[in-house]
Amino acid sequence: MSQESNGTAIERHALSVSIEGERETLIFECGGAITVAEMLVEIGTKHGRDFRAFSVSLEDTEERAGASTLVCDLVRRERRGRLHLHQCRQAEVTVEYNNRDHTRPFSPSHTVQSVLEWAVSAKVFNVADDIHDLELQVAGTTTPLTSNTHIGSLVQQGHCALKLDMIAKDRPQG
Repeated sequence: MSQESNGTAIERHALSVSIEGERETLIFECGGAITVAEMLVEIGTKHGRDFRAFSVSLEDTEERAGASTLVCDLVRRERRGRLHLHQCRQAEVTVEYNNRDHTRPFSPSHTVQSVLEWAVSAKVFNVADDIHDLELQVAGTTTPLTSNTHIGSLVQQGHCALKLDMIAKDRPQG
């Protein structure tokens, strides 16, 4: 814990920040009464980008943080410490499986796991029993995505859409 000039302890929190189009997660340390708007300016200054117009959302939710919201209050309330910065409020995610595709909007803060759970559901591809044998990859690539990857980190800057392929996991025989 740090201390203010009057000797009062400041509770400090490290939180992970995912930024649109970037696979690397940024660690932001907050303390005291910093607002979301102030955080965006501070991260922008350190990162060399202007994030003031970006949407800030909490991991795996549709909830947006307002500019005057205290960052540390968000972290305490959610107990996760992960925020996502994105220009898009929603990303149109299309999942293709067996030559069929389904599309639905997701918050950029949703994880690959939440998209997979949606895709295997009875209302979509109806293969929930096979969820442990399936995975997602960005269309046109051959690298499976990890379940905790944020959708917004896969969406290219300036775009609000993402196409994924649902494929069978590669199971080594032996």
